[in-house]
Amino acid sequence: IVFLKNTIGIKYQLDPQSAGKTNATFTKVQDENTGDNQGVAELAHNIAYYPYSSSVACNISESEYMLDVYLPESQTYVKDSFGPGSFPMISVSESNNIPFKNVCGAMKLLLKGGQKVSSIRLEGKNNERIAGRAVVKAAVPNTTPSITMSADATMSITLNCENGVQLSEEAPTEFIISIPPTV
Repeated sequence: IVFLKNTIGIKYQLDPQSAGKTNATFTKVQDENTGDNQGVAELAHNIAYYPYSSSVACNISESEYMLDVYLPESQTYVKDSFGPGSFPMISVSESNNIPFKNVCGAMKLLLKGGQKVSSIRLEGKNNERIAGRAVVKAAVPNTTPSITMSADATMSITLNCENGVQLSEEAPTEFIISIPPTV
């Protein structure tokens, strides 16, 4: 979702020829936006957030942009990577060149054995909230984003391995779970 110097979110999609590259071109998805023209606030920057959701809202407080977002409690296993839509990124830019920064980190588990893994559940030791509603804050370009989980956020994330992932005794299998920064 992109907020082009105002608080109306517009859906853009990655051009297929840009997939997997460090520089990409995005195209506006026609007739899909997340706001109306009433109460539109002008912004000094373009704000972009991945993954797209029509529920993402952009607000400004002093010099920080605040996006109301949702981190899923369920992520999908992808070999040697993270699942689609599970690794959020944000960009604040004065131009249409929008360098994304990661909002979350990743926990990588390397598992060996003879078992088949159908899912992995991650939860903190101190009731940390790690999925659900949150606010992502970012300021001017080159500023590290921060995330604050809401009081009703959940305390676990499940990585689903749809058909199961067979482990090997010889080489570890990599499982990556996106997780917001927490102590």
